[in-house]
Amino acid sequence: MWTEMNLGSNIFRNVPGVILVESEGGLRQLMALEVGERSQHVLLTIDVYDADRKHVAKLVRNAWVFNDRDRFDVTTAPQSLKLIEKASGRVVVEANVLDASRVQVLNGDLYTPTGQHIEVTESAVVIDESIRLEHNKMISAGQGAGIVIGRFSFSFGAALGGQS
Repeated sequence: MWTEMNLGSNIFRNVPGVILVESEGGLRQLMALEVGERSQHVLLTIDVYDADRKHVAKLVRNAWVFNDRDRFDVTTAPQSLKLIEKASGRVVVEANVLDASRVQVLNGDLYTPTGQHIEVTESAVVIDESIRLEHNKMISAGQGAGIVIGRFSFSFGAALGGQS
């Protein structure tokens, strides 16, 4: 389990690499990054939505559960991963392992089940152009605290037990 997740220029410590989002039924896991058991391979679990809130793909630990019309491609190297939309070349998520306890999301362009747009760049995390996070260092008091993106908020430290 990671102990640090970097999103753009933001550093989150004592986190398991899970991003939760608010949806109609409560909190829902959008994305999780983890390390492979035998090596430092980055493993991505993600539900991919489009701007119209349609669930278009699901990847679990780098393996497709479904991929609507083969729309996306995932490429991996031992310590990096890139999920792209084939037709446009849009990078949905690009991540790499910094070391045994740290992962970095370099780029991201994704949507939540409610249609919220999340953009991760080298310098910031932008949520629906209304929330911008830059150069923050956040430390959770204990392990197991998720990062939560709400409709009009961002929080840190949600318990992960029982989330889908």
